[in-house]
Amino acid sequence: MSKAKLKLLLFYSSTLILYVPQVSAATPAPPARITGLETVFSRVLASLLTLVATASLIMLIIGGFQFLSAGANKESAARAQSTITYSVLGLMVSLSAWIILSLAGKFLGVNFTNFSICIISGC
Repeated sequence: MSKAKLKLLLFYSSTLILYVPQVSAATPAPPARITGLETVFSRVLASLLTLVATASLIMLIIGGFQFLSAGANKESAARAQSTITYSVLGLMVSLSAWIILSLAGKFLGVNFTNFSICIISGC
């Protein structure tokens, strides 16, 4: 097995272990409700923004390390600069999307950051 596949397997298995819910046989879970779905969507949205910011920071650190270790090699320095540029650009795009949604919500009177499901009788 190659190192890349081993690292990928280790990453997925550690992620799975962290997100496996603890099961209790004594008390059954209550039935799912629509408010639970709203909570899931809002948490997924917040988690995605955190994930993008974390990935951008990690890529920025990797690009900085590559740039410092490039030395006189112009090709490696150019590759490191593109890594840094793309990581900053990705962070800017994700944050600007969040800001645009927030501003559009304020102007339209709709809260795009708070997901809600409207049932006909409850609107």
